[in-house]
Amino acid sequence: MKRRFCLTVASAVFASVTFAQTGEIAKLSAVTVFAGQYPTGELPGSVLSSLDVVRTPGAAADINRALQTLPGVQIPDEGNALFVRGGDSIETATLVNGLRYPIATRLNAPAGNFAGTLNPFEARRITFASGGFGARFGNALSGVVDLDTLGVPPASAVTLGGGLGAVSLGAAAAFDGHAGVRLMATRTSTAPIFRLNGEARDYPEPPNGHDLAAAGAWEYRPGAEVRIFAVEQLQHLALNVNLPTLRGLFSSNNLNRLGTVTWSDAFGSWSFNASAGGGTLDRREIAGPVDVQTVTQHRQFVGRIAYDGSERLEFSAGLDGAREHNTLAKLIPPSGSFAGGIFSAALPGTRWGAFVEADAALAPHLRAVLGARTDSSSLTHRTTADPRLSVSWEPRKAVTFSLAGGVYHQIPEAYNFFGDTDRLTLPPMRVNQLLGAVQVGNGDQLARLEIYTKDYADLVALNRTYRPVAGGTGRADGLDVLLKSSLPWAMNGRLTYSYIDTRRTDPDSGSVARAPFDVTHTVALIVERAFGDWVAGAAWRYASGRPITPINGGTANGRGGFDPVYGAPFSERLPPLLRLDLSASRYRWVNDHLGLVLYVSVTNVLNRRNVYTYEYSGDFATRSPTASLFGRSVYFGFSLQFN
Repeated sequence: MKRRFCLTVASAVFASVTFAQTGEIAKLSAVTVFAGQYPTGELPGSVLSSLDVVRTPGAAADINRALQTLPGVQIPDEGNALFVRGGDSIETATLVNGLRYPIATRLNAPAGNFAGTLNPFEARRITFASGGFGARFGNALSGVVDLDTLGVPPASAVTLGGGLGAVSLGAAAAFDGHAGVRLMATRTSTAPIFRLNGEARDYPEPPNGHDLAAAGAWEYRPGAEVRIFAVEQLQHLALNVNLPTLRGLFSSNNLNRLGTVTWSDAFGSWSFNASAGGGTLDRREIAGPVDVQTVTQHRQFVGRIAYDGSERLEFSAGLDGAREHNTLAKLIPPSGSFAGGIFSAALPGTRWGAFVEADAALAPHLRAVLGARTDSSSLTHRTTADPRLSVSWEPRKAVTFSLAGGVYHQIPEAYNFFGDTDRLTLPPMRVNQLLGAVQVGNGDQLARLEIYTKDYADLVALNRTYRPVAGGTGRADGLDVLLKSSLPWAMNGRLTYSYIDTRRTDPDSGSVARAPFDVTHTVALIVERAFGDWVAGAAWRYASGRPITPINGGTANGRGGFDPVYGAPFSERLPPLLRLDLSASRYRWVNDHLGLVLYVSVTNVLNRRNVYTYEYSGDFATRSPTASLFGRSVYFGFSLQFN
């Protein structure tokens, strides 16, 4: 059974694109609810549809910002990084056609990142796993965002979009319904947004950049296709900061390129899927007098084979691998504290993984997925073995209990392996996790509760001098609630609440303290209503303040300045984050060949001054709050689709 629809949408940052989705209902889908897994789209068991991603107020059609409204995601600031159930943002992997996307948060800065992940409207299906994911996924501790790109376009079209923050031009060409190509070019700049709404930060160069994407697909017979996808993203940022470790200009230039080739087919009871590709991530950051450039060149492969033993049993196995070559170059001018100089190093690395998995309907209302995977890395010089299990039981219609857990490993980020004089050898990070869930209802009417516990070992974190400290431990315990329902006055809504207590080894003191992303309470309420051709929505977000290590004063360093005196690690918290966002959009066909989208949104309607961090005086005697990126801001734009 297949469902297909086509919708033209637009966002304040990425302008306009065309989205289509196709989904297969699997044989084993009698029980579809598993702990920690949130498939998005118009599929059974979905809790967040593709339209929700587009319409979520304040998300600007950004995948990560929409996923932040799902259970299990903590919001320590107004950036779009995903902090999942006590894990750091680097512990959540973003996959595109099975291949790891090198950078899923962009415009990183000392005072927060602005916006932008991969364009969501190139997605056929997006699945979010906040834990308990199966053996197919490796090298991720906390979460997985798995995105499959679109296949053959349903029709030929040209799309023109314009908005306060972006302009775009796209085209799709369909050939006899069995092949087609898509092209999209987007130019973004926050300068018009700042001119209209003002700046919350000091930007000598407002964030700007471009996105270029190309895709092609050939369905050479029903159920068998070849897809190609390529994307280039370039982002520039410059701002003045006044932080304890950096005072002055910070600038960042990120260039990211990724290309994939995907093949899928089926022969009788056997099905095959394989993807190969690679790309380059080039980052250059200038912080005061220090100039740092990192370049990652990567090649990746993933392959999977599955066998349908019966209507109630499926076996699968697969291989995946990655080859990376990382280079780091630093230019540090001489100063009174150190000699400075040029540092340059190269670090190649290879990782291979394999998994086996069995998916079985043990009884008419009982389903289990049992798997195991192994990974080997030339950086860690270790081979790991991870058993994993998910069980789901539906004792009555629309009531499901599920349990998931296992062992998960992840290789530390490459920059952790660069030592002062030689390459470091670090063990893979590890977490043992167990999740339990109960869900009543499905689709647009459901209530879901999840509880979990996670034990971390061999964590690696950077200290204040940006040196890696290994051997960290941690623990996270929490619960998540999701309520989704129709409401009075023809409205629909969903409410998520997350509670967490997470502690980790502080890399500076060596003691166990609150994790930097230990946001105890997180709440998101989304309400939507249609008014004819218009759809209006409101989003209210609350997050208790994230922990910080206070600075209690300064001591003279003998070089004409002061060094900070830090208090107990993460013993204070920032004020709570609170935001109310509104949005409205209209989609209609003017005639048989012209479609029109209009949109408008207001971010941070209450103009609340949320605090990102604190800035300190030169002697660290006084501090003042640093505003987050979003004051009250108005966005608007349009999209035209010509068929």
